[in-house]
Amino acid sequence: MSEVPSVNIYLTKRWHVHLPGSGALREGMSSLSFLERAIVIVLSVTLLVSTLMMLGEIRDIFSRSVPSPGGNLTEGIIGTPRFINPVIARSDADKDLVALIYSGLMRPSPSGELIPDLAESYKVSDDGMTYTFTLRSGAVFHDGSRVIANDVVYTIHQIQNPLNASPFARAWEGISASAVDERTVVFKLGKPYAQFIDNTTVGILPRTLWQETSEETFAVHRLNVEPVGSGPFMIDSIQRDDSGIPFAYTLKRFPRFTLGSPYLEHITIMMYGNERDLLSAFEEGTVESLRDVQPSYAETAEKLGANVDSYPLPRTFGAFFNQNKNQIFTERAIRNALSTAIDREGIIDDILYGYATPLEGPLPPPLIPADKVVDSTTVGEARAILENAGWARGDDGVYAKKSQRLAFTISTANTAELKQTAEALERAWETLGADVSVELFDLGALHQNIIRPRAYDILLFGQVVGRGGDLYPFWHSSQRNDPGLNIALYTNIEVDDMLSDIRTTLDAATQDDLYASLDSEITADVPAVFLYAPHLLYALPGWIKGVVSGPVDEASERFMNVYEWHTGTRTILTASPVLNY
Repeated sequence: MSEVPSVNIYLTKRWHVHLPGSGALREGMSSLSFLERAIVIVLSVTLLVSTLMMLGEIRDIFSRSVPSPGGNLTEGIIGTPRFINPVIARSDADKDLVALIYSGLMRPSPSGELIPDLAESYKVSDDGMTYTFTLRSGAVFHDGSRVIANDVVYTIHQIQNPLNASPFARAWEGISASAVDERTVVFKLGKPYAQFIDNTTVGILPRTLWQETSEETFAVHRLNVEPVGSGPFMIDSIQRDDSGIPFAYTLKRFPRFTLGSPYLEHITIMMYGNERDLLSAFEEGTVESLRDVQPSYAETAEKLGANVDSYPLPRTFGAFFNQNKNQIFTERAIRNALSTAIDREGIIDDILYGYATPLEGPLPPPLIPADKVVDSTTVGEARAILENAGWARGDDGVYAKKSQRLAFTISTANTAELKQTAEALERAWETLGADVSVELFDLGALHQNIIRPRAYDILLFGQVVGRGGDLYPFWHSSQRNDPGLNIALYTNIEVDDMLSDIRTTLDAATQDDLYASLDSEITADVPAVFLYAPHLLYALPGWIKGVVSGPVDEASERFMNVYEWHTGTRTILTASPVLNY
């Protein structure tokens, strides 16, 4: 083999350095002893390995993993959507597809805060009565048309139109919407309302596609089942049965979504008529994800390879006293003793499999003060409360005082969890020394015949407070009678003032103080035995990444960061170092 000629590296026109060729290297090595040659080889290998490791570390410093586009997800739900329209969506099936297909001015995020979506920014007037939104210049609908202020105004007017019977009509009552120019929309309120910003998550309709629709045909328009929105996913195909009823929607990612093109290529939503068929499809692998997983099924879903994510719901479940119907509840000692006798953690573990937050007051997550702890309870302590108030156990084991007996009925809906919870309350209170009976009703009959006329001793039910934390409808004295939602028929002038102040106060710190005072005042009055705030359970395949659970108003908000979900990652190099602390 011929020798490799020496290589010259020129430093200047005058100076240069000679690097030895292979012949010189062989000659140099041959002059060394065996031990010296071994040392040189070891040092050379060490230098090479160190250099490669250093280069690898430099590469790692200037690279990072990012989600890669691609992948599909098939989800199963119960029910067939009829109104995939943010104005009139009613069922869970409607709302699920609305959440994927439509965008609002603002969007829920896993942190619990709202982030701009179609809006670029917004500002609030000093008096809290005027909200001015600026739309993103690049926001477009799925058909390519621009999202402009008139689309927003049209959507709000449709919500306010009584003929549409929109579920959001009450939230938008008395609010005017006007377009200043194509990118600016102004909302004027009759009075300050701190929770108004939550209204702006409602999806926006494309006015140009809807404006020729008459009031009479709005609810039956083709776009209610073949929707066009501006959300992260758009209609790709619809599968229908022989009667023309959709049973599967396949959605594809919308590359021009305001918050960035989603990573998943497709999401298919398949509809089933009942839970049995849905679970069979899940176990067979026909569908890969499930919403509203029952706590009792969570372990099974995990054994099948799913990750079960838990989302705290802003709901307050409790046993609400009707002091007008049963006079024994006018005595605070009775209400306090009944509350003290309940093992909330036990109910959550036994009935909800741990998927709930224990409550001892009216605030649901995430409004509960950080330093609040639910006290442990004992029957002995509860009996002491009764006996200190002059109640004594009779021969039948039931407490009585003069001519009154500790006897009452629990009314609730005939659903599995509420029925089991009612039975747990019945056992605990009978152990305490009460005469308890339970009445179960279908949900419709419960609303019409029991809740609306306030015809119950104790109502076991839930309050859907919502993200905004507006407790006014549930605890203000003006809401005691139907259609108000104050099912405890609670009256407290100081609480009324706090509820009104929470609605009009924009300062976050002041609101936190008001919530803490409100919680203390209502908890001390014991108008209900507060029990728990349930969690939404969502089963997803383990290969879906980027899902971040957080507080949600309802099941459809599990899709709040769906545009960030992905199935794989790729490595990219960056111009600046990526620091990992």
